Amino acid sequence: MIARIIIPIVILILLPDLWAEWRHKWHRPTWKRILWALFDVAMIAVGIGLAFTLDFVPEQMTVLNWFLFFVGLVVIPRALYCTCAAIGYVARKMRHSKKNWGKLVGWALVLVCWFVLIVGSTSGVRQLRVEHIDFYSEQLPAAFDGYRIAHLSDLHLGTYVGDEDELARIVDSVRAQQCDAVCFTGDIQNVKPQEIYPFIDLMSRITAKDGVFSILGNHDYSKYQGGDEIEKVANERETQSLIRQFGWTLLMNENAKIRRGDDLLVIAGMENWRPYGEPKRGDIQKTVEGIDSTAFTVMLAHEPTTWQWEILPKSHAQLTLSGHTHGGQLRFFGWSPMQIFADEWQGRYDLQGRTLYVSIGLGGVVPFRFDCPRTIYVITLRKGRGDLTQ
Repeated sequence: MIARIIIPIVILILLPDLWAEWRHKWHRPTWKRILWALFDVAMIAVGIGLAFTLDFVPEQMTVLNWFLFFVGLVVIPRALYCTCAAIGYVARKMRHSKKNWGKLVGWALVLVCWFVLIVGSTSGVRQLRVEHIDFYSEQLPAAFDGYRIAHLSDLHLGTYVGDEDELARIVDSVRAQQCDAVCFTGDIQNVKPQEIYPFIDLMSRITAKDGVFSILGNHDYSKYQGGDEIEKVANERETQSLIRQFGWTLLMNENAKIRRGDDLLVIAGMENWRPYGEPKRGDIQKTVEGIDSTAFTVMLAHEPTTWQWEILPKSHAQLTLSGHTHGGQLRFFGWSPMQIFADEWQGRYDLQGRTLYVSIGLGGVVPFRFDCPRTIYVITLRKGRGDLTQ
């Protein structure tokens, strides 16, 4: 994880010191220079150490979490302040002004950063909500009018180690909904199946009348694991075995049929698929095998990009449930940086008379959320035309 961003982090650490030295003509007080040098060396050393971790994240997350906390507390605010101060300095010279307004703007951004960091690392990451959604379709069989599905995604159980009470609160909230089915759209772990073992009993408490249906997310494969191929394959199989030990139905390019008399509802689960990069295990043809084109189908696909690339052109699934994005785990007045990278990043999307719902998830590798609470979605299927704005 850190390997992907270590160069920008090192630049953010060093540039403010270089700016400060140049601005003060290399005559800063010695004690300040020593303190900042010690901080810079420590951060760069820890960052490089984390970058050379074989797995995506280390098994012990404490060091990583503290490193990222100090990046948010010191590195980013200092870089923002120095950038604003530098721009203000240039503007002051050009306008022959005595006031560097960039410093004031810089301090305002520092305070915003600190506010976001503290809230996102404390109360923000513990927020939990249940969102109720009515989904209308004229193709829904009459017997399934009012059928309720709990949509869960992206638990990342490794992040809940030491915080089991929060995970228990999620489980209790799911159970309280008493839905007909539960659908989990992937990322049960951060990196390895060993993270799952402490939570087997707790996950086994998530049940539903027609069952719990699960797919795998990108973190549930071996993409982020170190080691040889034999070990990676063994870990993947272990993850799959543990999900089944919960009593859940793991759909790997498969589908399950639920009947109410003569009426039929299909829940199909496609393995992870992305247009670029790995893992690309999804096979839409296998996933919909044996499904009549008129059957009402709920498709589970971890990555939202799968919807437009594979599901819309190659299936008849009326409703697709996805996760993966976490809503960016950070929003400002409804806007998230995730919108820069993903067309479908949260909520409902309609195209060609069919619908995608993207969950913002229940966890994440990094325990941080700002204005992006962990969310359980309860989707009630309704027969009829309904209102597309819902």
